[in-house]
Amino acid sequence: MKIKALVILLLICLYPFGLFGQFEFSTADFPQDTMQMSAMALAAGDSLGLDAADIPNVFTPNGDNLNDYFEVETPAGKVYDFRIFTRAGTQIYQSNSPRIFWDGRDAAGHEVSAGIYYYVIELSEDSAPKGLNGFVYIFR
Repeated sequence: MKIKALVILLLICLYPFGLFGQFEFSTADFPQDTMQMSAMALAAGDSLGLDAADIPNVFTPNGDNLNDYFEVETPAGKVYDFRIFTRAGTQIYQSNSPRIFWDGRDAAGHEVSAGIYYYVIELSEDSAPKGLNGFVYIFR
């Protein structure tokens, strides 16, 4: 049984290296492209009046009053279009407000399950919106 498990583990580990076929690398696999993407996110954050580094990537809406909300500090006088999507691309939450805030519930008020969600933040009044997007993990 141990040998079978080791063989399976070995096959899983070697699969990405082309043992069973072609493996394609994306541009995100290379550090210089990652740095360029980070610079683009920082520039987009600046145009929104936000600091991209201050956007949380994890929160725990479990009622313990610690990290219960996805919340981003925003400057006064700007209104943001904030949307949350499932991994499948279904929009489950949207707000148009000066406050970027999400409590881990969908538009109907139901708690969403633990997992990964995608967010998009754009300026509402901008005719050619530049926005920030990324992933947030919910742990319950």
